Amino acid sequence: MSTQVEDERLERVRFATARTAVGALRGPTYSCYFRGEHATANYLVAFPRSTLWIRQDRGAAFVADPTVATIYNCGQVHSRAPISPDGDLVDWFAMSEPLVRDAVRAFDVTAAEAASPLAFTRAHVSPELYREQRAVFRAAGDPTVSEGSVEERVIGVFGNVMAVAFGERQVTQHERRERLDLVERARAVIGDSYEQNLGVAEIAARCGTSVFHLCRTFRGHTGQTLHGFRRDIRLRIALGRLPDHRRDLSRLAVDLGFVSHSHFTAAFRRHFGVSPTVWTARGEDVARAG
Repeated sequence: MSTQVEDERLERVRFATARTAVGALRGPTYSCYFRGEHATANYLVAFPRSTLWIRQDRGAAFVADPTVATIYNCGQVHSRAPISPDGDLVDWFAMSEPLVRDAVRAFDVTAAEAASPLAFTRAHVSPELYREQRAVFRAAGDPTVSEGSVEERVIGVFGNVMAVAFGERQVTQHERRERLDLVERARAVIGDSYEQNLGVAEIAARCGTSVFHLCRTFRGHTGQTLHGFRRDIRLRIALGRLPDHRRDLSRLAVDLGFVSHSHFTAAFRRHFGVSPTVWTARGEDVARAG
């Protein structure tokens, strides 16, 4: 039960792209995770679901519990000691080095260029942030949620932890104008390509900015992710096209970038409160009554 081979099975990668990853660790108190020191393989923020002691780089130990997010540089040496009998239960969100440095650069240019850009061991987690990371963790294991959408939300969670760790600074009028301009450029790119499943990296490239800056700025100003905004555009266009496609919803779904008829129908129902078929039937009833 306590062999290292069996212990290693307790860590699972739930979602992974070239830029982001989501995973979980479930280490009982007898596991190898509580023996000796370990080094992280990624830059990551972790959300404990139990209470334990953490010591990073042989510094002062601190209590990790569900009220904090723990922060690790790639290769960060750390050790654990149990407090809760549950051991180490944690969900983690990782980003590539370029994304991490870009995230830090938004708050501290000097820190972004340091050998270890993540200078904090932990950050306080608000109820809203805790709820969001749990929602993203669930979405990361849902095959019906697009890869791009999950990746964008992982970037959002990571960025929110950085904002807490660094403390939100005041935005100047010039920065505010630049961010508004960026949001408008992103909306124009999406409006010109809504039928294509462009990834966040390609949208950012067309806007002349970085992935992290675009994702954080767009959501901060619109309250939506880029993928959510594009989905809403597609659905509202679909509403106008339905009368001409009521007998071929599969073709309409594919033309608008949805992966399938069922994917389109589910999204339409969530957005408008009725299915495409019901909406079309209502329209025909109104036309006959007129």
